[in-house]
Amino acid sequence: SRVLTFSRLLTTDAARCWDEKDYNGAADRLTAPLQWARQLLTPGAEPWVSLRGQQCLFNVLLRLEAQTVAGLANQLDGPHRASLLDALAAFDATDPTGKLAAWEATARGNVAFARAMFAGADAGEKLAGHIDSYGANTENVGGLSEKVDIFIGGVLTRRDLDKVRSMSAATIAKHLDAAEAMITPVAAALRSPHPLDALKPLQVQAAADPSQIARLVLGAPAATLDNNRTMAKLLSDCMERIAASAK
Repeated sequence: SRVLTFSRLLTTDAARCWDEKDYNGAADRLTAPLQWARQLLTPGAEPWVSLRGQQCLFNVLLRLEAQTVAGLANQLDGPHRASLLDALAAFDATDPTGKLAAWEATARGNVAFARAMFAGADAGEKLAGHIDSYGANTENVGGLSEKVDIFIGGVLTRRDLDKVRSMSAATIAKHLDAAEAMITPVAAALRSPHPLDALKPLQVQAAADPSQIARLVLGAPAATLDNNRTMAKLLSDCMERIAASAK
């Protein structure tokens, strides 16, 4: 939290430097929190640490976006331009905050949870109870499914619970095996050049699972994709402007 606070102070001071035409000073104040964010986003970090890293990175990229659009990169000397580029290049261009990797890890954790939880003679009863406790009343959450079919199959819904309740442990296990097999294709779809097209048939498959185990395991990969693309575009746009200024 202190690092995030210092990051906000430095990005604010970068604006002061800009106003005073101290462009290299602005770059210094943006490079440091970029490096901090990279450390906070180390793979395997505790979720709350990664969250601070995401907030730190987003805060800095918003400031850098504004200043590079206004021409910051053209005002920098060679070493400061290189330092900024190095700090930006330290992030995975396709997954700057590790959201895609975290989605896959969470999905595999959901499989382990489901295997332990929904077993035994009352497996169907337990699964129906879980859906009733954590599911939504409609799949059309916030009107999204009418407009963006990529979100269909992304939430548990309180429907056909009697059918779920009557399922045996063996039937649930088969649906769970099928859901686990979808994790790798979904992870690949999220990183593909055309992720929405790749993800849509998989979301349809998840939505068709009568046990809703696929929904439980996969969660909402489309939401993860949407959040990640915003950060990835900010990162790539800033890098392109700074790199272009060196030519």
